[in-house]
Amino acid sequence: MVHRIEVIQRFDDTVEIEALLREYLAWAVPLFNAQNELSVDLEAAISNAMVDLPECLPPEGCTVIARSPNGVANAAGFFRRIRPDAVEIKRLYLRPEVRGEGLGRKLVQQLIEEARQRGYSEIYLDTAAFMSSAHRLYRSLGSEDIEAYPEAEHQREV
Repeated sequence: MVHRIEVIQRFDDTVEIEALLREYLAWAVPLFNAQNELSVDLEAAISNAMVDLPECLPPEGCTVIARSPNGVANAAGFFRRIRPDAVEIKRLYLRPEVRGEGLGRKLVQQLIEEARQRGYSEIYLDTAAFMSSAHRLYRSLGSEDIEAYPEAEHQREV
């Protein structure tokens, strides 16, 4: 299925974004908790993600959505400014039914292009160890493992 990649300029309606974030976190939080012997609350994680959304809008941030031909938002990715010259990619999520089509690569490439166009020279991301597909994708696009950076959401290796 061919998806159209949209760069969101403002959140007129956050229903689609919240639905994607809710699906992402409903999948990720239990795995993260199990891997790290934690008890992060799902509803608190969703609430925090929604509060942080304005950081992912222009001029300093970016939100991209992939829409199906019938207009359904099936994937999203974000970045937020963490330093004057750097952004952090956050919460790339694709619904299971659209995985394996190269859509994740297209979203990340769009985020990278948006960061470059806005003058950012560094891009960071912090990905949990259980997200092996994401690790492969990011490495295939030139990412390298580094020590935790000060602005990372999780300061220990996860």
